[in-house]
Order: sequence, then structure tokens, then C-alpha cells
Amino acid sequence: MTLDGLSEALKKSQLSFYFQPIIDVKNNSIKFFECLIRWTKPNGTILLPKDFLSKFIHLNARSMKEGTRIWRTVFDKSFKNINIDKRIKFSINFQMSHFANIGAGKLLMEEIEYIKTLIDNEIIIEITEAQNTRIDDKVANNEIQYAKNQGVSVALDDYGVKGSNLERLINTPWNIIKLDKQLIDNVVTNKRSRVAVEGIKTMATRLNNQIIAEGVETKEQLKYLKEIDIHLIQGFLFSKPMPGNQIEGYIKQFSAKYN
Repeated sequence: MTLDGLSEALKKSQLSFYFQPIIDVKNNSIKFFECLIRWTKPNGTILLPKDFLSKFIHLNARSMKEGTRIWRTVFDKSFKNINIDKRIKFSINFQMSHFANIGAGKLLMEEIEYIKTLIDNEIIIEITEAQNTRIDDKVANNEIQYAKNQGVSVALDDYGVKGSNLERLINTPWNIIKLDKQLIDNVVTNKRSRVAVEGIKTMATRLNNQIIAEGVETKEQLKYLKEIDIHLIQGFLFSKPMPGNQIEGYIKQFSAKYN
């Protein structure tokens, strides 16, 4: 897969978001939909981000230097005709490297303002630590703070495995911490996983961060998380990611089942 192929896919509106709900199990309500990018080929094959995201990021960086905004093609297709309760928020994924340059926060806010011309719901920024190059954390933190100063909430995505950085958890101005699926996978059977989850939860709570558990797939996992007062839940137990035209139907089904 080449950059030219990906660029052509964007022009043909083959890239769009799928949406996965985040549920508040304390009051049985849908709080967020995470926007997860997908590439739908003409033959109906759906490619996941691991198959093309690195090239998409490279293409996006090039387009920004040229003064174009390739994200907007994705926004236009994904948010078209979505009209849901304004209290439900949408979260969009970025990497720390997106904030590595001075002025990145301003550019990001321009994208969010564009999304607000399409939908009225609040937009949350999710930032993953995963990256292939070193960045200046001070610059990144300042740019994230710029976005926060404009009223945007910021989530640290996929925290708790691999290269998770405790200093970044403490010093970057997060609103939300999302516990990685790999931590959640073993909480029922592995004491060390439970200690890690409970330790991160304690730190995050004392830092006034909300906690979201990702990748929840079983009732046993959900039972444990509720016992330790983690009540924002994302995972296949409630729903796989869905295209935008299925959101309203899902909300109706969820309301009928839980309320």
C-alpha cells in the first residue's frame, strides 16, 4: 500500500470513522463514542488502522505543510447525518507526536472547530503515547494545555502497558485516563494485573482524572471493575465499533434494554 493509494482512497471517501460506545454502568447511560478510523475497500473489505495508520499519519503531516487538511474528508463522511443527544461526546485519536511542534494545539483547534460545523456534540482528544521518534515533552505538554485552555478535554489512551510513562501521567494535563485492554484481559485471573489496575486507578483519581476501562469483554471483568468503582466501560461486552448510520439504532436498543 502506497501513499498515492491512500491519497486516492481519501479522495474517494473510502476512509471514515466507526464508533464504539463508552458506557457509564453506574447509571446505564452512553457517555461517549470513540471514533476509530477504518478504510473500506471497493470490494467491501475493511482495513483496520494497523494496516495503514502509519502512512496516514505521514500523509497528514505532509498535507499540513502544504496547507491542506486531509482529516476533513474523513470528518465530512463520518459525521454526516449523525444527530444524537448533545450530552453524548465523541473522542478522536491522536498521537503525542502530533503535539511535538509549536502551534500544533492551534491547528488542532481549527480541526475541532470544523467538526463543530458538522455536529454539536463535544469533542474529546484521545492521545496515545505510542510513537517511533523522541519528542520534546515540554512542547507537547504546552500544546496540549493550549487545547485544554480552549475548553477541550484530553484523554491519555492505552495506558498501563509497554512504554507507559509515569512521568507523563503525572505531568501532562489529562482529564481522562484510559486503561489498556491488555491490563483488563487478566484482571479476573491475575493478581498482579489487579494490583496494577487498582494502583493506576488510585493515582488517576487523586489527580482528578476520570477512568475508562478499555477492552472489556466478559461479565466477570465488568463485575470486578464495578467492585473497584471503575464505571466507565468500553468493549465488545457492550458493542463492537459501528458505522455512523447505526448509532441512532444502537442508542434506541440500549435505552430499551437498560432503561
